[in-house]
This record gives sequence, structure tokens and C-alpha cells, in this order.
Amino acid sequence: MNLFRFIASGIFFAIFISWAYIPPVSSQAVPGFIAQERINKLFKEFPELKERTEQFKAFETPRGNQEKVNLKEVLQEQTIFSPLLHSGADPKGILDLIFENVTSTCANHFRYALNSIFWFNGVPETWVLQMFDSYGKIPSGILSGHTSTLGDFHECVQIRGEYTPEGSTEAQIVNGRYATTYVFPGPELMKLIEQAPGNSSTMEVLSPGLRESVSFQVLIGYIMDLTSLPWMVPMAGACFPESCSIEDIQQILTSYHVHVSQDYVSQVVVATYTDEKPSFDVSDYVMIVVLAFIGVLCLSGTLWDIQRSPKEGNSHDSPGFAMKLLLAFSFYTNTKKWASTKVGSDNLGCLHGLRFLSMAWVVLCHTFSMILSQPTWNLVDVKMLYRDWSFYPIMNGTPSVDTFFALSGTLVAYSLLKELDKTKGKLNYPLFVIHRYLRLTPTYLILMGVMATLLPYFGNGPLWYTMDAESKGCQDFWWHNALYVNNLITHETTGCYGEAWYLANDMQFYLLSPLVIYPLWRWKRIGFGILTVLSIASVVIPAWIIADKSLPPTLTPSINLKTYMADIYLKPWARFGPYVIGLGLGYILHYRVRNLGKFRAIPKLVIAAGWALCTALALAVIFGGMYYFDPVNADDTFSSFHTAIYGGLHRTIWGVCICWIIFACVSGYGGWVNKFLSLKLFMPLGRLTFCMYITAYHIQFIYHSSVPHAEHFSMYRVVNIFFAHMVMSGLTAYILTMALESPFIHLEKMIFASRTPARPVQQANNLKLEEANVSNKSASDLSIKIENGK
Repeated sequence: MNLFRFIASGIFFAIFISWAYIPPVSSQAVPGFIAQERINKLFKEFPELKERTEQFKAFETPRGNQEKVNLKEVLQEQTIFSPLLHSGADPKGILDLIFENVTSTCANHFRYALNSIFWFNGVPETWVLQMFDSYGKIPSGILSGHTSTLGDFHECVQIRGEYTPEGSTEAQIVNGRYATTYVFPGPELMKLIEQAPGNSSTMEVLSPGLRESVSFQVLIGYIMDLTSLPWMVPMAGACFPESCSIEDIQQILTSYHVHVSQDYVSQVVVATYTDEKPSFDVSDYVMIVVLAFIGVLCLSGTLWDIQRSPKEGNSHDSPGFAMKLLLAFSFYTNTKKWASTKVGSDNLGCLHGLRFLSMAWVVLCHTFSMILSQPTWNLVDVKMLYRDWSFYPIMNGTPSVDTFFALSGTLVAYSLLKELDKTKGKLNYPLFVIHRYLRLTPTYLILMGVMATLLPYFGNGPLWYTMDAESKGCQDFWWHNALYVNNLITHETTGCYGEAWYLANDMQFYLLSPLVIYPLWRWKRIGFGILTVLSIASVVIPAWIIADKSLPPTLTPSINLKTYMADIYLKPWARFGPYVIGLGLGYILHYRVRNLGKFRAIPKLVIAAGWALCTALALAVIFGGMYYFDPVNADDTFSSFHTAIYGGLHRTIWGVCICWIIFACVSGYGGWVNKFLSLKLFMPLGRLTFCMYITAYHIQFIYHSSVPHAEHFSMYRVVNIFFAHMVMSGLTAYILTMALESPFIHLEKMIFASRTPARPVQQANNLKLEEANVSNKSASDLSIKIENGK
């Protein structure tokens, strides 16, 4: 209470000071005042501008006199069809060639639009002007990587016009269809580039204040490089009548570039959009009914819970099964459990901070990867980021996920060893698996259902075809994810829920973990032998695959990844190292509980050396890979022995570092690190991390796929968008945790209540080691709590 009063007093004092002493500064911060100040300054420096604005206000432009402001002449020079104006060819003959093999309605509508812009006298109809106005124009900053010009998506799809064919009195409706296209250098342009003399204008050495820029030849090289990120293949937005199909548009562009632009450019249509979404089908309605039913349960359960709460203290009646089922969906009770910061005497408090901070790191890395995949103004700057050492915690940030593997292995081993102590070596393996599956899968399945049905309706934009592909992937392959084998199957097209590779790996590790944990409990030497063999294998297997297939050692977007994702990144046999290290830590923590004296007198020198080595190894993992990101070193990267060594070691070493932090904090040697990671603030935040993991990526994906224009890359923007994504992901995760994850955890407990001994009521997500010593169910409960933070 004293802390609350102190904070409240501080806030009141800050507000008072701001109100009393800084009103002029506050008023100047209002955007309206800033804009007015700029206008006044402009008028002062250029008084004739004010006179012209006043003169313009006095103009009266008749509606029929639009020729005075002739947008037509501007558009004639700024679309991909501008060469038509200067070709000198017969308009009818050239248009006949362009519209060959195109459906008649499409040909009539677009022929009329082209004639209106290039050959007819007078001002075209508004819809024709809108159509060509929405085309992508040649952008500025091309040599800095501004190679994509998406035009105006919304102007195009919102076109509403009429066209009356010759010899007819009945007008036809013309709507707009936006086309996302990739533009490649054509064969004739490639010949010119090959014949051109060498160009040495590339800016190799730049002062930090300059934007990266390259010569035209180097730019073409970047454009043609489809093996590294970011792609710099130019994207161009185009607009056609809705009557034109994607095949029609491709035929028009191909014929145009062959017959008019002389094959200097090739253009490929990847997707088209109109202003109308497909109608709901049966599966969409089923998903809406499921979500509505869950919503009704949550609303009813919450209202009933609030109504009965004041009477609960005076009542000795226990609610029946149906009422317990309804109350499981109560936001009121679920929120109280989520916000609880009560801890037991044997609490692993540092895990809360590790879970949430690692989740934030994952979101930050995904934010950067999203920017790599969307049109960006200064892509050459992004291309050169491998030179900036300070950016490597993001560029080489994949160990953030290995943190969760280490945490998961630790909790599974500790809890199962405690259970084996209690049951004297008896393990109900089917129940061990069923509990795990029921804890994770219901929420996961519902979100996959949303992905497969309703996702396409969440937005639109030039890049929205990527979201349509995600939805189609879940329609076709959802069952791979439901069986947790999606990481073992290679999909020719987009799979379902790309980030769920982690859930599949972790489930597979969990299912196999008793093969290591039981020998550790029964035969210690054999168990340690298995751990040793697996630890060595976790290094040798990925190192051997990397050396055999000449792969990069980690996820290196700046050079050719080859088959790294399919052969290394997604596969359990290349990712189990941190999990095995976690299993070893779980055994140590279990042994520590029974031998506390041996852990209370570790020499300070050993502790200091442990922290120093942990810090050095963690920095080596992140920054030691810098060499492999430099394209200059690509050939050496694919052939060197040290590449295989780094690729085999770095994830397992990261697991060692994380396990040291946990051990030191739990054993009382964590100092300020333990105090920070154990802050009670991280307890409720950590409980959101499972739902954050399975939703954050697609929340980010939806935003970045909806961006209608290229945006400028900067570190400030990355950080700014990261915090926006964290807030949106956190809010979404809270709703899903209250409405899906917590209710299904409670229902699973109700279903299996008769199979387990009676025990005290436990908080659903409280990470207390003592929970692991209760029942066979708790052997998976405790591990789920930390694994839900993935």
C-alpha cells in the first residue's frame, strides 16, 4: 500500500508540474499548432504563395470545364503503357495484337480505357482516370533499393464506372481489379547490360550518415538474386477492369511487352484482387458458430460467476458438473488466476522472466523478418545490415527459440523424476501423453480453424495473396499439425501455421523424454551415459548435415540458405541439443532438493567463473556467426570446417547458458539477475506466452501483408512496430488465454479428476516445483506451464 501511495503521489506531482510550468511547450506539441506555425512561416518567406492560395479560392471551375486541370496528359507519360503514345504504330493494329487471346468483355473494357487515355479527344471518364492513376509509377530512390511501386490499391478496387459498347444503348458496369506483378529485366535489356562497359560507381565506402546506394549494374545483380533476403525484384501494381481474369491480365502484359516494349521488360502476375471477398461457405459458418458458442459460454460463465461471488463465502454448496463447466469459461475467475502472483516456498521464479523476455525476443526477430518480406523504400540499406554488429541479436536471434527447448526439457525431467519417486518407478505413459495433448491441442485446433476459414476476410492489400496461401495451407494440411508431424513433412506449397514447427518438435521431444528420464531415475550411470551420447549426437548430427550438404551454419538471410530450413532448422534431429541439456538440469534440480547442503557452499570463484563463461559463450553464439552473414564469405562459409563446428555447437551451447542461469538463480547465486527475472510482473505476462506464440506471428503477418505502399526501414521503425506488435499480441493472447486455454485446462482437470487422488486447489499456471510431486497428471502439468510460453 505504501508503494502504491508513493507511485500515485509521484504521478500527481508530475502532472502538477507539467500543468503549472510548461503550458507553452504542451500547446506547441499539438499537431494543429505545429502545422499552423509551418504555414505561417511559409507565407512569411513566400508572400506570393498566400496571394495565389487566396486567388485560387476565388476561382469558380464549371463542372464541364475539367480540361483546365488535365490529368490525362500526366497519366499518358507515367504508366507502363506510356510507350503506346510514342510508338507511331496504328492504334487498332497494336491493340489487336495486345488483346489477342483475351476474353471479349475484358478486351472491350480495357481497349476503351486505353483509347480514352491515349487516342480519344476530350477528358476520359473518371473511372478511366482512376484506373491509370492507380498504376505504380517509376519511383524515386531506385539505386537505394526503392524498386517496388505498388500504386494505389484502394483507388483501383473501388472503381465504379460504366461503359456503353458501340451499337448498344445498354451500359455495362466496370469495376476495378488490382494486379500485383513482378517485373524482371527482359532478354533485350540483359543483352544491353552484358555489352555495357564496367561501371565502378558503386559506393563501397560510405560515411555513416549516407544512405547505402549502388550502381545500376549492381542493382540489376541484386534484382536477379533470388537466393538471399531481402528480395529486390521490382513489384508493380497495375489496374484493369474486373472483367479481366488473371489469365487475361497476364496475356495482355506479355503481348504488350513483346510487341511494344520490345522485350526490355518481362512482367509476371502473382495475384489479382477486387473489392469483393468470396461468399461464406459451410466451413466459414461452422467456424463462426463455434466462436459464437464459445463467446456465449464466456459471457454466461462470467455473469454467473460475478453474480455468485458475493454469496460464495456464505454457501457450502458445491456447484454441479454443468455449472463447473460453465464457470470454467468465466473471465472473472480466470483473470484472477492469471493475475495471481502467489508463489510457493520452492518457486522457480526466474522462469517467468525467461519465458516472457524470450517471447519478446521472438516477436522482435519476427518483426524484422516481416520487414524483409515487404516492399521497402531503402532495400539496399537492409541488404547491408550484415555490416552492423549491433543488429546481430536480431539477425542471428534464432537461439531465442532454443531457450524454450531448454526450459521445456528442464521442467519435464524435474517433474517426472519427482513423480517416479512417488510412484516408485511406475509411469502411466498413455495418461502422460493424453494430458499433454489435451492441454495444447484444443486452443491450437480452434486457431487453425480460424486460419483455414476466416483469415482471408481479415484484410486486403497488394500482398494479401500470402495470407490467402496461408489459409489454403491450413485447409489442406491442418491434420499434419493436429498430429504434430508438420515438421517432418515437406510441403510443395505453403503449409499450415509455419511457426508451429516448434510445437511439433517439442511434442516429439516430450513423447521420447521418458526414454532418458526413466534410466536417470532407475540406473543413474546408464542415464548419464544416454545423456552424454545424446549431447554429443546433438552436435555431430547437424554438423555432419551442414558439411555434407554445404549449408550455412545458421539462418543467414544475407546469403543463400539452400536447404537449411528443411534439413536443419525444422528437423528434430538437428534441434534437440538444448532440450537434452534441459533434461540434465532437471535431474540436477531434482538431486539438489534431496542434497541441499552440497549446493550451499559452492565457492564464489566457481560461481564467478560460471557467470563469466556463460556470458562469454552466449555472446559468442550471437556475434560469433557474423562472419557467415557476409556475402563476400559465402564460398568459404559453404566449404569450411569451422562452419560445421559452429552450426553443430551453437544451439547446444545456448542451452548450456540458459541452464546455468536457471541453476544459479534457483541455487541462490543469481544476484540481480534473479531479482530481475523473478519480478512478479513477469508471472502473469509469462502465462500469456503460449497464446502469444501461436498468434503473434500472424498478427504481424496480417499487418505487414496489408501495407499498401513501400515504407522506409530504420531501427527506430523496427523498435516502434515491435512494441505495437507486443501490445496487440498481448491483448489477443489475454483474450485467448481467458476464453480458450484456461477453460480447456480446467475441463481437462475435471475430466480426469476421478483418476487422480484428491489434492488442494492449484493455480492453473503457477510455476511451483512442489506441484510436480502430486500425481501422475502433474508430471505433464508442470512442463506444460513452461512450454505454454513458446
